[in-house]
Amino acid sequence: MSVFQGNVLKTEPVLITGLVTTVIALLLAFGVNLSQEQVGSIMAVVAALIAIVTRALVTPNTSVPEPTGPGTGAPPAAAPAEQAPEDPANPPPWASE
Repeated sequence: MSVFQGNVLKTEPVLITGLVTTVIALLLAFGVNLSQEQVGSIMAVVAALIAIVTRALVTPNTSVPEPTGPGTGAPPAAAPAEQAPEDPANPPPWASE
């Protein structure tokens, strides 16, 4: 049985970012000469790419209708408010023309 079932990028995008960070740290430890700016640029590009791909993978499907009604956690639909009869002795402020 595999620890990761399905698409790892969809379930654990931070894992891939951590893996890239670790690989860069190992390269630096074994003598690859990268400046701080280069390391920062590589990490920014990796984070941006993972964010774009992950966003595409985890965006909810808008064609699925939202659940409504009791037991779904959605608020019940509001009932229309009843119209109060106007009192000719005390008209509303917008009616004074």
